[in-house]
Amino acid sequence: MKFIQWQQDQEQSSGICGSCVTTVEASPCHWWVTVDGRSLRWADIGSWIFYPVGYLVYALALGGITGRYPYPFIDVSTLGLARVVANAVGIFAGFFLMAAALVFAKRKWGRVREGLL
Repeated sequence: MKFIQWQQDQEQSSGICGSCVTTVEASPCHWWVTVDGRSLRWADIGSWIFYPVGYLVYALALGGITGRYPYPFIDVSTLGLARVVANAVGIFAGFFLMAAALVFAKRKWGRVREGLL
């Protein structure tokens, strides 16, 4: 219940809406259908991490300036820097594992079908 209240507060203060979540969830489906698995390389995963790292730096800087962090797991004022770094490492590890699983699956089973789009 506490999370729902936090989410509602964030939506009101930041303007983030439910459609943003839908877009994020639909992106992997779009990627699966449109990207040819033969073009993927394992090294691509390294370049995919730049956006999340950049966003983390931005969110931490903005939170440091305003005192308001967009997510509770990066709230340095509440958790401390060591815990926030541990949370970020865990999230990036999860991101890497999911990316590796997608590359593996797409290279093995996923091919773009002609005339699909």
